Amino acid sequence: MIAPSFFFFGSFLKDMKSNAGKQLSAFLHLCNKNSALLSAMMNKDFYNMAFNYNGSDFGDYDIKIRRTYNGLEKKQ
Repeated sequence: MIAPSFFFFGSFLKDMKSNAGKQLSAFLHLCNKNSALLSAMMNKDFYNMAFNYNGSDFGDYDIKIRRTYNGLEKKQ
């Protein structure tokens, strides 16, 4: 559930700047509410992951996600 302060954009921005835990909490909330994003992540569908996270104007975000994922996979 989104924290009540998130109903106010300024409070949301302040929370996102405060620490990684609040960013993660907000991201997990988004994943719970956006089944298309969650499905894209589970299927390693980087295009739809970027689209569902950032909207249609996501630029090359899908390529950046793929590169980061592939780089982390090589480290294992």
